[in-house]
Amino acid sequence: MLHFVLILSLIISFSCGSAGPGNESSIDLQPFIIQARNAECSDLRNILYVIDNRLVLWDRAGNCSDSNYSQTLYGQNIDQVLCRHFDSIAGPQTVYYDEKHKGLFDTALANLDKPDLGLGPEHKVVPMSALPTCNTNADCLSTEYCAKAIGACEGTGVCVVRPIVCPLAPVSIDDLACGCDGQTYGNYIGACDAAEAGVNIAHKGACRE
Repeated sequence: MLHFVLILSLIISFSCGSAGPGNESSIDLQPFIIQARNAECSDLRNILYVIDNRLVLWDRAGNCSDSNYSQTLYGQNIDQVLCRHFDSIAGPQTVYYDEKHKGLFDTALANLDKPDLGLGPEHKVVPMSALPTCNTNADCLSTEYCAKAIGACEGTGVCVVRPIVCPLAPVSIDDLACGCDGQTYGNYIGACDAAEAGVNIAHKGACRE
């Protein structure tokens, strides 16, 4: 609940133009949050950083065979892309659409492990996770489900996008998974099959009668 209050307060603060002296802001964070929450390949890292109440850095990474990370610096709105660093088939690529932000972007890229992105006290940096916590699927968007650790059927999870297509696999004992709903999943790889239905995994293998 605290997480949602934090997001709401940030949205209200930025959309109402709360900023430092001479630094009027009109950031509407909601489009950034929606984009991040619906992004593919974001299971390892999915964080938004609001910088000086006038810039937004989106840091995303996941377990994917292609395009498994990207960092994008935005201006006042989601259509104003200033700089971008991303994985590609040709290797890491960095593009500066606005050269005046090159120094700040490079510093942030080199310090993604630090809450202030290495920018120092002269910059205000507010990090926030784009994946809200949840208890049930009802806490998430209709395209998401409340993903939890295996066996944590009653625990707290995070809202993640449901897979649209699961890789087909030969049905074997290793492909089966028992969902928290008591059903065995394995038409595809079990864990993905269950996630597509919005169901978490109670344990690997078929459900025991």
